[in-house]
Amino acid sequence: MPAVTTALETAYKVHYEGTLPRKGPYLLFAKHQGELDHFFIGMMIHKQTGRFANYMMRKFPFPLYCFLKTHGGILVVRSKDVKDGQYTEQERQEINDKAATYALSRLKLGEPLVNFPEGTRAYKQLHTPFKMWIAEKIIQAQENGDLSSRIPIVPLGIEYEDANKLRSHVWVRAGEPFYTNNTSELETHLQKEISRLSGL
Repeated sequence: MPAVTTALETAYKVHYEGTLPRKGPYLLFAKHQGELDHFFIGMMIHKQTGRFANYMMRKFPFPLYCFLKTHGGILVVRSKDVKDGQYTEQERQEINDKAATYALSRLKLGEPLVNFPEGTRAYKQLHTPFKMWIAEKIIQAQENGDLSSRIPIVPLGIEYEDANKLRSHVWVRAGEPFYTNNTSELETHLQKEISRLSGL
């Protein structure tokens, strides 16, 4: 993504704060502010670690969906997508089961996984409660021994000075890795940290 990185760092004043794990798998729970979040997060991961991430994502309009899918995108279907008539409930379950299986396979290979727990964009506010299903799948896999090690969970915040104004500031901030087998405790921790890291 060198061309994308150059374009975005020309269009915005991007600041990277905090340190991401350089090796091994981790689950990054990120704030979802706007359409460029995937790119800014990917830029930080690659700049700090030289690695590329996998992303849990909804189906975006063409051609953005195709671009993101070829750069680590893993399709998930939200309950909202079923209500809107885009998928049936059975299709949702089948797609999400495949997404979870594939996400776990990437973690087993030592790769980073990015998830937006809000499930939708919420500009300059926090959309709660969080969607914790992928964390539940990972915790279950750890307890069943399907993952050989505990996966660090990293909160990440994104703060835009003004997402609609070119040459404005964007801060991408990584928090400290967190370990827990309790999804309620994890959600509480993530809500607090993601809000703080996003300047909310």
